[in-house]
Amino acid sequence: MIDININSKNNDIFIHDDVSAAIQELDMLFNTEQTELIGDVNYGTNWWNYLWTLTPLESDMTNYIYNKINETYYASRMSPNVQVQFDRGTENSIYYVKITLTDPRTGNVATVQQYELK
Repeated sequence: MIDININSKNNDIFIHDDVSAAIQELDMLFNTEQTELIGDVNYGTNWWNYLWTLTPLESDMTNYIYNKINETYYASRMSPNVQVQFDRGTENSIYYVKITLTDPRTGNVATVQQYELK
């Protein structure tokens, strides 16, 4: 499988570094609902379990995200650090998710990805 970077520059459509591949993995994982992928019904995320729960726990969401990241190839090798904040809104609740990936070759922070789950 060839990973294609949609936001390519200079007509370079192939991803050549692990950081870009890890970002793409996270974006695909967070934007794919479980059972949407034909052939692998376990791929993707099931946010509805957390968004509609009566007693939301940030630790449950954090553990769920860590488990999903461990199923990926690139992101799981980049020492992911997941932080989740829950905001109980007046109309709907929001989870703020911040994932920090560290470059294993340099030990420096490679990227910080942020997501809002409503």
